[in-house]
Amino acid sequence: MKPTLILILAVFLAVGCAKMQAPPPVISDISESHVKVVGFNAQQVEQEARRGCALYDRYPEPLSYLCLIRLGNCVKWEQLFACVEKGRGDVKGGVEEP
Repeated sequence: MKPTLILILAVFLAVGCAKMQAPPPVISDISESHVKVVGFNAQQVEQEARRGCALYDRYPEPLSYLCLIRLGNCVKWEQLFACVEKGRGDVKGGVEEP
């Protein structure tokens, strides 16, 4: 009976973990010149930076990041973007995942 209970618990945990999603990214600091975004997913962090810089009719250029939670790889970080005027600088195709 114990092996059956352990199997049921293992399946329950596996299904529960598979359905868990990271919370959405959050802008932690913003101004006309920069935006800082905290998040778990590089694409979502970049999207949030675009949204923040768009308030000033600018686009984000990644500058740096700080790892906040490391579990082997960095799983949560704060990334700093410069908000660049449209028509100035290079637009990058994407942000590399830290």
